[in-house]
Amino acid sequence: MKTDWRTWRAHHLLPTSHYPIGLEIVRSEGPWLWDRAGNRYWDLISGISVNLLGHRPPEVLEAIRRQSEAYLHVMVWGDFWLEPQVQYAQRLTEDLPPELNTVIFTTSGSEAIELALKAARKATRRQRIVAFYRAYHGSTLGAWSLLNDPQYRIPFQPLLPGVTLLPFNTSDEELDRVLTEDVAAVVMEVIQGEAGVYPAQDEFLRAVRRLTRERQILLVFDEIQTGFYRTGYTCYRWEYHKVMPDMLVLAKALGGGLPLGAVISSHTILETLIDQPSFGHISTFGGHPLSCTAGLAFYELLHKKKETFPAQIQAWETYLVQPLREEGIPVRWFGFMGAVDLPDAQDRISFLRAALQKGYVVDFFLWNPVAIRIYPPAILAVEQIQEIAQDLVALICQFWRQSSVSPP
Repeated sequence: MKTDWRTWRAHHLLPTSHYPIGLEIVRSEGPWLWDRAGNRYWDLISGISVNLLGHRPPEVLEAIRRQSEAYLHVMVWGDFWLEPQVQYAQRLTEDLPPELNTVIFTTSGSEAIELALKAARKATRRQRIVAFYRAYHGSTLGAWSLLNDPQYRIPFQPLLPGVTLLPFNTSDEELDRVLTEDVAAVVMEVIQGEAGVYPAQDEFLRAVRRLTRERQILLVFDEIQTGFYRTGYTCYRWEYHKVMPDMLVLAKALGGGLPLGAVISSHTILETLIDQPSFGHISTFGGHPLSCTAGLAFYELLHKKKETFPAQIQAWETYLVQPLREEGIPVRWFGFMGAVDLPDAQDRISFLRAALQKGYVVDFFLWNPVAIRIYPPAILAVEQIQEIAQDLVALICQFWRQSSVSPP
């Protein structure tokens, strides 16, 4: 496992940190990655929530091949009538409530968040945005403004003004105090991913929805990580709670393995971006025909495969979650999205290395110093899950036994 960023510098490439995983991947297929030495790894993070149906599904590859023979990029988003964009937008919205009837495609989740912030301010003619501690909505300047960690905020200040941050799952009284009629939007994850997989409580979500409706504040749900059955039995996490947003922000799995983001909302809200001024949001590669084609093929395949998901989810619960909880080890698990706590922060990198040596790719979280990320693909047989889970449980328990810290 390479961890020295100077190795990357020699090839004129900058990693995201001083401690990159550093695998040199030469091939992927289904749940597996192969490095140049021929070692095979189980990808248990799905490219950070991208490859829910594994790497390179044949149906997606065939759709990409067909589209590549027709045309690739031809014009910026929204100026030409491109069939892949139209087809995917129609397919996404037909499975949503009638209020969520219009799509704007972007190149990424970060850009989709930027678009949502702009649309909220434009549609409401208000300035303030409310977000939550330990959230993560992307790395562009507007999205970065929704972070609360001073270590990440201070080097890039001044950030977007008018942002108020609240504790996640805060009280009704605090919401009532902050959600005043000068707020344009509340932006939130229904499950906070980078915080270490912490869900919104049902009562909290309902209080946010009630107050935003009463005060004509737009509610924006960031389902970039959680969308497309990542959390289990519903396509989007908000459907589980039956609390509908005014704007739904998507990316990651949306593109079937290619770059794609989207904001889905009402035509009334989003059309404010095309007038006074025109071109209120322009994206050269947003809704790229190849990405929309891949995304649509993925989406259709997803609905064919979803009947297999409950058995897989039950297997993860039986062979991974329950044994860890019996040992008193904290684990938070929703469908195919999980976090397991280790004794302390020093264990994270060591655990990643140990798992990699056993052929498993796992990861850590941005805002949780002790948790490891397990976001498996939803294509594994029960027997495969049992084998993987037993190895991971043994490794996790080993780290806890070696520690002087006892499970809480």
